[in-house]
Amino acid sequence: MHTAVNDLSLREGVTRLLDSYIGVSSHDHVLLAYTPDSRRYAAAVSLELAGRGIRHTTFPMLPLEDPGLRDRLACVLPDPASFRGSFVALTLELDTMSHFDEFSDIIDAYGAARAKVVRIISATEELFTSGLALSPTVMERLNATLMAWLRDARSVHLSNEAGTDLTVELDQDRYDWISNRGRHRPGAFLVLPPGEIATYPARVNGIYCPDGAINCNVLTELDVLLADAALRLEIVDSRVVSFQTTRDDVRQFLSSAFAQEHGNRIGELGFGTNRALHRFIPHNSHLNERFPGIHLGIGQHNQTLENVPYYCPTHIDLVATRARITKESGETLDLASFPPDPSVEHPRLVRDQDVNGDCCSSGCSLVTLPTRGTGPEAVVIG
Repeated sequence: MHTAVNDLSLREGVTRLLDSYIGVSSHDHVLLAYTPDSRRYAAAVSLELAGRGIRHTTFPMLPLEDPGLRDRLACVLPDPASFRGSFVALTLELDTMSHFDEFSDIIDAYGAARAKVVRIISATEELFTSGLALSPTVMERLNATLMAWLRDARSVHLSNEAGTDLTVELDQDRYDWISNRGRHRPGAFLVLPPGEIATYPARVNGIYCPDGAINCNVLTELDVLLADAALRLEIVDSRVVSFQTTRDDVRQFLSSAFAQEHGNRIGELGFGTNRALHRFIPHNSHLNERFPGIHLGIGQHNQTLENVPYYCPTHIDLVATRARITKESGETLDLASFPPDPSVEHPRLVRDQDVNGDCCSSGCSLVTLPTRGTGPEAVVIG
């Protein structure tokens, strides 16, 4: 595992991960679990831990399905009864967040007071060079400021330069907000990259023109950048009723997703808040969702099934850039430039993770979408 990693920006990102986001100390024992697609970044973390003299175990695993994983973990984990100190499980994956039950069991075994589980999805160079560049304190301040600004809103108007014209009704008494700002909470997973607040919109109507990128919970070979897609969705009563795009591969992908039961429902209203991200990347990545802007999550929602009683195996985030929010009072906020307010405290009761902490294992599948040219024809959702 001790592969030489000389990229200074990557090493600086690893340092921020260990110091600012995890808070690793010399008394900790770290389990460094990684999938094959994230080996380079696991090597960089291992090298830094070794340089600090911190006990750690490297643990390769397969994404999604790994027979024998639990038994292999049992062979490398310290005995909870005799172990002294704090235990950190750090997982690195590219497209997935796998093995929810096995890593939840680590918290149960060692106790919430001395166990941390940190889950990284989208383990890429961009994560370490940009995605972790802002501290959890800054991320929390941005999220808290935006949530405070939205606190009393019953409806908002969303717009961007690409043509978005959406009216969104909010029911903040019924539907929870989620805030991912990179803060660890005892007994819960810390999911990275940070930089998002999101809720379930009570009702959405209008035109949505996402010009940023797609982020989704399926494995796909699609080029997810949308700048050249001229994507336009018509939304009526929180359902996509038609859409238009000049890219045939995007049309095929969205048609397949929206054709599923509940696949055309708006399940999430999200706002990216990570201002260290300055560009989108062409492969499926949570970093694109964290980019400062709007995203609508179509398909599965981000609430409990008791609160929103439907399930869809796919969740397709469509991200819009240069976005503005306008409240009923006429007050407007630019998502890329609003000033963080240090006097605003982050709400304590807001959830900071996905509903089950496992954004992909329930429904990932490999989707291969051939490109067969382009055309502006509209797709009507029946």
